[in-house]
Amino acid sequence: MNKEKLFYRALAGEALGVDEGLWLYEEAPGGELMAVADEIRRRQVPGDRVGWIIDRNINITNVCISGCKFCNFHCKKGDEAAYITTLEEYIPKIEELFRAGGRQVLLQGGMHPQLGLGFYTTLFRQLKTRFPALKLHALLSRPYVKGRDWYDFLWYSARGIQPDLALLQNALQQHGPWADKPIQVTLSWLQDHMAAVIAGIDWRAAQLDVQRFLPTAEQEGLRAWGIDLFMQQLGRVCHIN
Repeated sequence: MNKEKLFYRALAGEALGVDEGLWLYEEAPGGELMAVADEIRRRQVPGDRVGWIIDRNINITNVCISGCKFCNFHCKKGDEAAYITTLEEYIPKIEELFRAGGRQVLLQGGMHPQLGLGFYTTLFRQLKTRFPALKLHALLSRPYVKGRDWYDFLWYSARGIQPDLALLQNALQQHGPWADKPIQVTLSWLQDHMAAVIAGIDWRAAQLDVQRFLPTAEQEGLRAWGIDLFMQQLGRVCHIN
């Protein structure tokens, strides 16, 4: 690989592949990496003043059904090492954060198959009641296309995993355009509404978002991303031909 060419592409705003980034990390001088990173930062946030946030990552649980290849700590429900962090365990971690000058907690962790929306909303309420100044970085609504969400959709659909319609209906009726409305979430309802979303996605933007997280060999498959592919997978999920 050529260091100068990789730097040029990064400065031009092009996403580098995982292999290319790893090569730069291992081969390029640290000073040059910092100089390029600083130039990219200046284009987004001009000036010489750079700040950071003191925060803390806390895992809600290590039980997860996703099976991401890069994760080395997840386990299945019932495993000896499985845990769900209790409120009593959160408290000293957050108190320690406050003593260090931090005010933000990033709650992350596994996709536990039995933790519903009520578990998370109760947890957030308890933490904010105990620590009113605490900023929780936990759930968000994105104004942009996140290709990683659609990558997950393909992962689930390829394995024939069906949606939990009761859980989805409960979540939709608590927040958003269907809040407190008497909707009946069926596979047909899901297909109609997801088809409308799929038809409006900027699939090029979705490709670019997920591309940077994939090994170079896997990026070729992103060329197939588009309305036809995801409509086909939606049909598999909903068993509608």
